[in-house]
Amino acid sequence: MPAMSKKDREERFEAIAALLRKAEGASTPAEAEAFTDGAMRLAKKYEIDLTMAREAALDRNAALRVTDHRKRAMVESMDKYEPPLKRPKMQQAVLAGVAFRYAGCYILRFGTGNTLRIVAFGYESDLEEGKLLWESLSRQAYLTCSVRYQEHKADRAMRMRGAEVERTFRRGFWDEFARTVNQRLQRIGAEVVAVSEPGTALAIQSKEDRVKAWVETMFGETKSARRRRGSKSMAGYVAGREEGQRADLGFKQVER
Repeated sequence: MPAMSKKDREERFEAIAALLRKAEGASTPAEAEAFTDGAMRLAKKYEIDLTMAREAALDRNAALRVTDHRKRAMVESMDKYEPPLKRPKMQQAVLAGVAFRYAGCYILRFGTGNTLRIVAFGYESDLEEGKLLWESLSRQAYLTCSVRYQEHKADRAMRMRGAEVERTFRRGFWDEFARTVNQRLQRIGAEVVAVSEPGTALAIQSKEDRVKAWVETMFGETKSARRRRGSKSMAGYVAGREEGQRADLGFKQVER
């Protein structure tokens, strides 16, 4: 197996920790076993210390752990969460969808323009994982977008050329940042399923199907949103792609 980069190793490490978190929050023993088997196979393939990954999973779930043994025996319930959206709203909604879908949640979008809202539905632990990922990614996008736009303005001034409008640059940046981060997360998710026991994929799908069925009891059958046209900001796209590749997905450092 070819040597992995430090970033790739961190991503595999977090993928294992995520499976262990799902095993801890599984609603049935069969699901817990499937998620655990998947984590063990992934750890073996990439020669990652399973104990370190398990500690990372426990640390991240520290705020969710319950000391009452009777409460521990209760089946985890479903809930919903509406992430607050700021400008650019549409692009923020896309990034929020990326984060919460990766965590196993179901997403519904309401309204358009200034009335746009996005609501995530799922199990409590999955919502918490999606919220942590969304908050981290949105902070990074805001900070790096601002820095890159100032760099873009300075570069254009040196070339005696006009800079792109900040709003257009920002939309292009967020579009490509979300798309690039989504590609990274999808690659990790596909790899986890590929090296796991067949039951892992079935457990994940079964859990997502139960969430979708719960949502449909409240809203009926839903439909996919129409694809929208992206921003025309080339400078924003380039900056968003670069920062999306560098974005911290919340993965812990692994020292070898």
